[in-house]
Amino acid sequence: MAEMFRIMIERKEDMITMAAKLMTFIIKEHPFWDGNHRTAFETAQLILRAFGYEIKVDRKEAEKFIRSIDKPSIHENLVKEWIKNNMQPIQN
Repeated sequence: MAEMFRIMIERKEDMITMAAKLMTFIIKEHPFWDGNHRTAFETAQLILRAFGYEIKVDRKEAEKFIRSIDKPSIHENLVKEWIKNNMQPIQN
């Protein structure tokens, strides 16, 4: 996963692409014993926050979408669109 992130930085991929790729990877590959869905969401949040944005969505809606990423029909582009539609600048 660290190598994947390093490559994305080298390629200068945008924040939404990085967040979506890592979110999708963590959920579909289950690299951790437990908490993969929560870790995926928080990883995406961490990336967006580094650029001054955050995902703002109802908890139930977020959980429903995050859990759906396990399905084979859900691809990275759909995750990118979901992030794009649910992100906003951080309000100080």
